[in-house]
Amino acid sequence: MQMAEMIAAQAAQQRRLARTGERELSFSRVFAAPRELVWQALTEPEHVIHWWGPDGFTNTVHFHELRTGGRWNLTMHGPDGTDYPNYIIFDEIIDNSRLAFHHVQGEGSEQVHHTSLFEVADTQGGTLVTMKLTMPSAVALDELIEKYGVLEGGLQCIRRWGEFVMAREADRQGGFLLATPSDTEILALRTFKAPPELLFEACTRPEHLRNWWGGCEQLTTKLCEAEPVVGGKWRIVLCAPDGSEHGFHGEYLELVPGVRCVQSFVYEQVEGAESLETAEFQPVEGGTRLLITIRHRSREARDAHLHSGMEGGMRQSHEALDRLLEKLQSAGAV
Repeated sequence: MQMAEMIAAQAAQQRRLARTGERELSFSRVFAAPRELVWQALTEPEHVIHWWGPDGFTNTVHFHELRTGGRWNLTMHGPDGTDYPNYIIFDEIIDNSRLAFHHVQGEGSEQVHHTSLFEVADTQGGTLVTMKLTMPSAVALDELIEKYGVLEGGLQCIRRWGEFVMAREADRQGGFLLATPSDTEILALRTFKAPPELLFEACTRPEHLRNWWGGCEQLTTKLCEAEPVVGGKWRIVLCAPDGSEHGFHGEYLELVPGVRCVQSFVYEQVEGAESLETAEFQPVEGGTRLLITIRHRSREARDAHLHSGMEGGMRQSHEALDRLLEKLQSAGAV
């Protein structure tokens, strides 16, 4: 548990939206998608409506003219039903590289509320996104942080943006995508043709886990135990054709049926091979998008995991999970 808490703290630090000046916030992160997709998601209304704003927000775009001096008017709809009109004017546009704009207080107003700058650049493993937000004064920034929760809201918005473009890239690659958005993280994304509740059960109940976990036909499951409650333990032992055994175990740290599963993960054959895994079950048209975030305590630990053949193993496991879900749905276990 102590190791899991340390890994979680490191992950939170990596995602920090930092105050880099009296009036400025900044953030950077690698998105697991090519620069063109990242740029489209930022600049095309049919894409931006799917991620703009914190968790639970939806958007209506009223006007969007992507040119220097052009206007972008939209309304953000909060999960509590509150509407937030946005009036934006574009200041600088460099295709696939740089977008700057400022918010004004209202339609036709010249009073600047704040300015935003987004920069995207190719980097190893995807696209580096840098965001800067500048308020007119330190007092205005303090209010934005304390009254409107812009730090957490901004992180949620950027996370939604990254997940949106990652899903589009996964679709282009046949439905599965593995990426390394930071020095200590691995992301895996796949869409399953099953509802979130059923997929969650298949990923947490031992009678289902033993039928797909490990995935490879050369491996057999010697042991599969799981107590899917917060604080409950799980352990799986796989046997290879040469007789060697590979044990894995962990503890459930958070369980929200059909929504999220957070667990520690230990590979017993390698000392110190512990990570923190978060599985998110996101409903999409026709099924569920499974987003798995694996957080390691160091870059060396992350790379060792990547080079262990985990991508091939995960692909095979997910194919086996697909087959199991099809059987469960055919049997009426929905």
